[in-house]
Amino acid sequence: MTRKSKTVTQEQRLIIEHNGSHALVKAVPGSGKTTTLVKHVQRLLQNGAMPEQILVLMYNKAAQVSFTEKLNITLKNQYRSPDVRTFHSLALEIVQQAVRRGELGHKKLLTTDMPEYRSIIREAYRYGYAAEDSFIEQNEIEELELFIDRCHADGALPEEVASDPVFARYPNGHIKAYQRFYELLQEYRFRTFDSMLAEAKQVITKQPQLFIQLSNIIVDEYQDVNLVQHELIRLLAGDKASVMAVGDINQSIYKWRGSRPDFIDGIFEQQFKPIKVFHLSCTFRFGHQLSLIANSLISKNTHKTAKLCISQPTQTPHTDVSIHPGFCLSRVSSLLTPGANSTAILARTNAHLAETELALRLCQIPYAYPDEKADGSNSAEKTTLFRRKEICVLVAAFLLCIDGDLKRLSRHPGKKAILAGFLWDAGISWTTGQMKDVQTKLLNQSADIWQLLTSALQNGRKHRLRLNDLLSLKDSARETDLAAEVYQKIAMAGLTENIGFESSIRRESNDQRRGMFRIKEFLQSSRITAGELLSAVLNPQTANSGFSHVTLATFHAAKGLEYETVIITGLNDAEFPSSSPQEVTSHSEAEEITSEDSEEEERRLFYVGITRAKQRLYLLVPHDERLAQWIDKGWNTTPKQNPIASRFVYELGLTDCKRVSQAIYTETADEINSFTNKLSRQYLDELRRLR
Repeated sequence: MTRKSKTVTQEQRLIIEHNGSHALVKAVPGSGKTTTLVKHVQRLLQNGAMPEQILVLMYNKAAQVSFTEKLNITLKNQYRSPDVRTFHSLALEIVQQAVRRGELGHKKLLTTDMPEYRSIIREAYRYGYAAEDSFIEQNEIEELELFIDRCHADGALPEEVASDPVFARYPNGHIKAYQRFYELLQEYRFRTFDSMLAEAKQVITKQPQLFIQLSNIIVDEYQDVNLVQHELIRLLAGDKASVMAVGDINQSIYKWRGSRPDFIDGIFEQQFKPIKVFHLSCTFRFGHQLSLIANSLISKNTHKTAKLCISQPTQTPHTDVSIHPGFCLSRVSSLLTPGANSTAILARTNAHLAETELALRLCQIPYAYPDEKADGSNSAEKTTLFRRKEICVLVAAFLLCIDGDLKRLSRHPGKKAILAGFLWDAGISWTTGQMKDVQTKLLNQSADIWQLLTSALQNGRKHRLRLNDLLSLKDSARETDLAAEVYQKIAMAGLTENIGFESSIRRESNDQRRGMFRIKEFLQSSRITAGELLSAVLNPQTANSGFSHVTLATFHAAKGLEYETVIITGLNDAEFPSSSPQEVTSHSEAEEITSEDSEEEERRLFYVGITRAKQRLYLLVPHDERLAQWIDKGWNTTPKQNPIASRFVYELGLTDCKRVSQAIYTETADEINSFTNKLSRQYLDELRRLR
């Protein structure tokens, strides 16, 4: 493992010493931008700037805490530390000051962990969708929250959302729910962090003189800012403060929640003048092979950073990238190194993480999600599986097949969630209040599911047919039967065909059907028994102490993190790039990309995923003869016909990148210069310049 030098590069030095004009810093992954910004703040203080004249804005709380700690260590009590804030904490301070001056009315801060918030968001959802409380799924609440976040990001009031064509593609229930959410905030005199951004903007607009003391504003992750945040920066800067925006358009992956990549890709340079553009093009995180494939991938985007990502010549580890066709996750332990410092399994969707979580439980490998404490356990409580309705339906159906009832759930911590998911997606047309009544009775340990279902489904032909389907499963299998065979019985009874169709959110509905498809494939390839599946889900064995914990994360959740080993699963072109919600039942039913922009954002998402790796990157893909041909020929083009493996894997140009990387490490790059592609030749030229 290489150690990073304490010296700075020439690119970093230019940024550290910059003073005067606005600046745009375009930084590749792992380029040491935090260290560079910390030293830049130190230099500003050394040159006479007062701490209260400097404002540093980080994208989230974790980044703020980390930056503050590194800044304090660097300053060594020689200078007072300037303000380091998130956008939300800055807006809170501005609003609180305005309240003290009597410019704004006093309101309580409503955070998402408060009972009042849960009550308000559920009331808003009920109003928007005329839904019963018992029928509100957490995933659908989260979809509404994302929509409200998007509205706040654009600074759009409810009446504007209702008439704005930008929001026309969202469900009308969302729009009505946002209106009600806004009304409830006013009624109960609450403000949220997001609503405070708009209030803070109004305060600065009316009294800009209150903020003229600022001379330097530094904003990290500028590719992720939204319209309100961008306008807030313009108002704070006025015509006196210099703004340094730092980011990477290649890592802009939050457009779906209001972020605007064009702010860092042109608008900032147009609106902040005079300006100087800097680059941090050297990564210290990974070796040449990964840099080369990352450049090959992102080169297919129209909107991208002009400079290549270059591995620092002397201070980066060798990174091995490999593709594994048809790899079954039940063999995931073969990719893990016992005692390794850090390993992550990443995926585009939560559906693939559910499949992965099952595999890790079967292999007794400890795991955690990024926001969980890694305690080495795989307890029944420590899982997100029971938040997925397809898992709940399968667990209940397997129990009916093997035990003939659900008594095994009597004391299980996930009982309520499993019952709710099963009853919701079992294909039963419940009358108002009926499902909640059955679920409440089933929570009683002595409840008989067949008696309750017979009573509830006695009226109507459809109800009687569904009851017969369920009865056909009773005691129809043994624990020693293959799980794939039991799954087939459940599918024949019609219990899998309703997965996802009860969701009012199309993206969530699609994700559930994908999840069922992934689990079906996993059961077929792993050859586990029904008993082993139930044990892994309901009563997982103690994790194998020979392995360090594995982090499970979507690409979005992994942004800003890094791992020694990264395993990426779910690389099917029918699912990644993701686009309009279509049911995925086979590889041949590939989804059409709705626009060039959406495919470019998906490509950036894959770019973020692969650049989390430091030493090893494993790409798990389905069997695809055309991909094998691409690799054999050394191509890196996008296939014109819909492939089986993700088109993004085709675009990596892995064969040529491996050859060039090997030549760099063996110092024979000059010998292959004329035999490689244009992008690799450009990489070699940049590398020679750095050396």
